[in-house]
Amino acid sequence: MSASLSIAVVGDFQRGKSTLVNCLLGRDAAEMGRGLSTTHENRDYKLSAAVTIIDTPGFNANGTDDGTASSAIDKANVVVYVHESKALGETCANVFKWARDGGKQMLFVLNCRNFEKWSPDENADIVATIDAELETKGLKPIMVPINGRIVTPVNILWARFGLGMMDSKSSGDAKDIRKIRSYAEDDLGIPAQEMPEEDFREAMLCRSGFLPVWEFLRNLPLELLKHAVSNPQREIDRIVDRFAAELKRRWSAA
Repeated sequence: MSASLSIAVVGDFQRGKSTLVNCLLGRDAAEMGRGLSTTHENRDYKLSAAVTIIDTPGFNANGTDDGTASSAIDKANVVVYVHESKALGETCANVFKWARDGGKQMLFVLNCRNFEKWSPDENADIVATIDAELETKGLKPIMVPINGRIVTPVNILWARFGLGMMDSKSSGDAKDIRKIRSYAEDDLGIPAQEMPEEDFREAMLCRSGFLPVWEFLRNLPLELLKHAVSNPQREIDRIVDRFAAELKRRWSAA
């Protein structure tokens, strides 16, 4: 069975896009970087029998990568925007405009790995601020909520650790594991040093916010159908917008 839906994972460079893709796949397929832009072409991966996920270059690394990532938005049915800031910013606004003009639906993942508080549940104020900004800019009609949330906070680093995808022999991963253990002990009150490794990983995976995103995207066709049934007017508006955008594109090309 060929994939019937495709998801483009986009955002500024070094925001955790490729790491999120790898967590969704359960293996290190997409190249990840530490402080550098590492992805320079769109790469397709099979997420499920009905869903393909597209890992993209980050925006604002260079003009060529921007164009490559933009082409993935044109190709995809759904766009996952990975964000790591307390405000939307220019890149986010532009991506949402491209998605809206192209009749796409959007999912918003807020990566909390570099916030003062790494736990997704502790960043409700940032979620509310971005949610209000999306409302003000008229972007909510193209948004699809996950578990009722338009902005879904996730700690992608914790997800990678919880899934057992970190290598303690790697200096970078070993450093991150130490940080996770320290945060769990000091800020979450989890007795990380006393717990079996498997139990601790499971605890951090559950707190990462990743599992609802994983479940949603693997079952994307069904989730979008549920969304359409529960929001008929919003779905009609989305289809009309997409039709209008296609007419505009053809008119411009004529």
